[in-house]
Amino acid sequence: MNGDFNKGIDSWFLSDSTSIKLVNNYNNKYLQLNTNEPNDFIYAAQSFYPQDSLFELKYKTKYTPFSDSNAGVWVKAIDSLNSNIYFYVEDIIPSHKWQTSNINFKVPKQTKRIQIGVRLSGIGNLYIDDINTRTVSVNQNIDKQTENYLKKLKFIIENNALNRDSINWNIEWRHALKYSKFTPDKYYLSAKYLLSKLNDNHSYLSINPKHSSTPKDDYKTKIINKKITDEIAYIKIPPFSSSNSTHIDSLFYDIQGSLKSLDSNSVKYWVIDLRGNYGGNVWPMLGGLISFFEEGVLGYFEYYDKSRKPWIYKDDSLLKDSELSYKLPTKPYKLKNPKSHIGVLVDNSVASSAEMLTIIFKPLPNSKIIGKQTWGATTGNSTFKMDDYTDLHLATSRLLDINGKFENKICPDIVTDEIILNAANIKSWFD
Repeated sequence: MNGDFNKGIDSWFLSDSTSIKLVNNYNNKYLQLNTNEPNDFIYAAQSFYPQDSLFELKYKTKYTPFSDSNAGVWVKAIDSLNSNIYFYVEDIIPSHKWQTSNINFKVPKQTKRIQIGVRLSGIGNLYIDDINTRTVSVNQNIDKQTENYLKKLKFIIENNALNRDSINWNIEWRHALKYSKFTPDKYYLSAKYLLSKLNDNHSYLSINPKHSSTPKDDYKTKIINKKITDEIAYIKIPPFSSSNSTHIDSLFYDIQGSLKSLDSNSVKYWVIDLRGNYGGNVWPMLGGLISFFEEGVLGYFEYYDKSRKPWIYKDDSLLKDSELSYKLPTKPYKLKNPKSHIGVLVDNSVASSAEMLTIIFKPLPNSKIIGKQTWGATTGNSTFKMDDYTDLHLATSRLLDINGKFENKICPDIVTDEIILNAANIKSWFD
């Protein structure tokens, strides 16, 4: 395959030839992807025909996200009927310097071709170079550390996972051990395989922050707000993943400040744009938007045994049952027209915490969900420390609305591919 781009990009499929281009910098050629709008989504892909069953994909990236941005590299196995039989995406960590990453994968027997691709969404700038594949050698023996790690993972899944019954351990355990023979990932690749068999679209492993190369946890989330007309106010809520208490409060104040600056006696319609919001820390997002809700139960976590823990708004606090999740740093702003119409915009990238926000808004009598079906990560994750380097984020509950309804992928009240933000169209949502 052509992965160093010295032969150009003719063998690559480009979703947008104006936003994806070949850069020639002192005879070093690499691919650049650039997006300028929050809802932009572009990608480049190339296929090759595998000769062996075990591969390592290596690549170099530089990635600068500006707003609502997310980037990733994918590997897809496609059969003779052109159907996807394997799909894996690795997120790209932001970095101003070139960084090398790798993905190890086993080619399914029915594979006709392998597709490798890179994608960028939101507003950002991504460079990629030196994309190469090589056959991976197989170790015949599994070291004790790997075996113990996988046994610990199995124990946690069996006792905590929401979808624990979806894994046939008699079959999948043997497959997982085969994956552990890859080098250099060892147990990590096996663990990812087992988590994929939970089919919850949400469980994953992460590198412990003290060992992560992720840049410093700076607060850069920018809330977009504007008046569409005197009657219509618009606010866009991007993803937010910080666990820093100062940053959490900053997001709360930014959202609350936007509501206060937009509000007036004339405002009868609010547009809350969640498109492109793939989740993160839900509590400051919900805290910032709490002006739209009255005190009481907002929804539920439901666990494997069907027990439930309610999400509660009470006394300027957000609670999970009796457990404090977030104490609002100040009393929330009170809307001048609390019964105003609320239009919540969603798309296929809305996931996790952003889906939780959608679930809370949807039952309100004065709200409508508009756009495309959401991603489908409507579960609550719990974090388990696996070792000194990795943490397990495991889906242990499903998200229910205030009426006890569950949707794996949230279907909008008004399904549309195109959302036109003018007064006539917005008002028609509530006719």
